[in-house]
Amino acid sequence: MRMQDKDIRRLFQKAEIQVCPEQKRILKMYEYLQNEIDKNENKKQRKRTEISLRDILWQQFRLIDKTYVIVYIMAVFAGFALMVFLQYAGTGKNDAIMVSMIISGCLSTLSVWGINKLYFGKMAELGATCYFDTRMCAVAGLMVIGSVNFTVIMLLALYSGNTWEVSNLQTVIYILTAYLVSGSLDFGILLFKASVAMAAGILICSGVYIVVSNISGALFSASISIWAGVCAVAGGLTFVQVKRLFSAGEMVFEEA
Repeated sequence: MRMQDKDIRRLFQKAEIQVCPEQKRILKMYEYLQNEIDKNENKKQRKRTEISLRDILWQQFRLIDKTYVIVYIMAVFAGFALMVFLQYAGTGKNDAIMVSMIISGCLSTLSVWGINKLYFGKMAELGATCYFDTRMCAVAGLMVIGSVNFTVIMLLALYSGNTWEVSNLQTVIYILTAYLVSGSLDFGILLFKASVAMAAGILICSGVYIVVSNISGALFSASISIWAGVCAVAGGLTFVQVKRLFSAGEMVFEEA
């Protein structure tokens, strides 16, 4: 419990009965004790106001509009339902891989769109005008969504590989490449403040995947090294663009 000024003065008066210190030293010691008391009070106050990152994310999830979460879940279920339909429809291996790549690219675009809607725009302006750092929340949200997407991609790759008897390594690289290429394009679109162009990006990427899947030998095991190289390049571009996206000077986007 904090001592009142009158209590401190009473202690000094009681001590002065026994000794006769200099008035200058009394004031110096009094200021020292007062500063120490204030420091302890400030530490307790800061400790009481600390909030963990987990609590921040949970409160955000509890309060934000759940439309994006519902759309994302529906998209994941729709993607797997489409793959099951293709299995029972007797679709060929190349066509199945092509559809898997398109689904992966759509999930990537949906994730970037969600990050833009949830954390940028007006929230970016809020983060620039007060103590609340929206970049931290955006990075955390991107990590959470990325982790979920990685799990979905692995499940999609394993399902496609086991169903159409393709090496799991091949399907992982094909689908991951499509995810990173679409993500790189979408983050680039955000950097140019043209989020409405993401729909066009989906069409462009899907068209590229359709063309590639129809090229003779493009999805053979012999070409896996080329796909791995494309995947690495796309991953590098995505990393660079995400870094630019969260830099202090460029985190201003269209209103969500």
